Amino acid sequence: MAATYIFNARLAFSTNAGGIFVERTPQVGSLSFVVAGVIVVLLYAANLFYCQHSVLQLLDGGASNSDMHANLMWAKGIREQGWLNPQPYHPWTNWMQPIAPYPQWVEWWGGEQTFQQSPLYAYLLSLFVHKYFSMRILQASISIGTCTFIGLFTARIAGLTAGWIAFWLATLYAPFYLYSWPFLRDGLGWFLTAALLWALSELARQEWSARRAAALAWLAGALLGLGFLAKETYLLLIPLVWVTLALRGSGGSGTLSRGSPSERSWPFLLC
Repeated sequence: MAATYIFNARLAFSTNAGGIFVERTPQVGSLSFVVAGVIVVLLYAANLFYCQHSVLQLLDGGASNSDMHANLMWAKGIREQGWLNPQPYHPWTNWMQPIAPYPQWVEWWGGEQTFQQSPLYAYLLSLFVHKYFSMRILQASISIGTCTFIGLFTARIAGLTAGWIAFWLATLYAPFYLYSWPFLRDGLGWFLTAALLWALSELARQEWSARRAAALAWLAGALLGLGFLAKETYLLLIPLVWVTLALRGSGGSGTLSRGSPSERSWPFLLC
């Protein structure tokens, strides 16, 4: 997609020479963002339309041995029992039955009151019980957000052109459309991962003010916490958090300067 570049001159301080220099930074015109947004929204709207007018709308309730059905039943249980959900739904599908009886599965999970997987998606779905199409619209919006954060993260670490390429590849990535329809937690996990990576890449920049760095640290911490509630594999992102802390906290000499924005903001990332 053709992008209009606007070169703005800005003043920046050189930490090495102590002088002032003028830096030209390429920016994309707002029209490009509007066109990209319209296209991706239309693509996901078309996907929603075709899925809503197909047998796929019966998949979550009819496929009783699927993860979609388990999530739906769990969400209904939360809606009926309240947010504490003292007796969460536990699936016992056809493939599970030959392996062990239901009491054994419950013991492996840790008891009837234990969630067998991260609960964030089920709680989110419980807000849309009997409003399933609204939930599907939300999931499509989450997928659009995933594409956006993939583009922003790539642009931050590899440049503007690479960011646009990553955005359009994500926009045309079929599994994102596939998972935006059924009641599965994968799309939510992808969104939180992409958003966290973007927040960490922004936080790793040294030129932010203390206030901006603290806001990004709070955002990254919140996304990390939500990620743990969304998918167990989010634990794999902990090394990236520590790398960001090292980048954020080190100066040119590799040490953390006292009273710097780095030192004041890094604890918030661990919330």
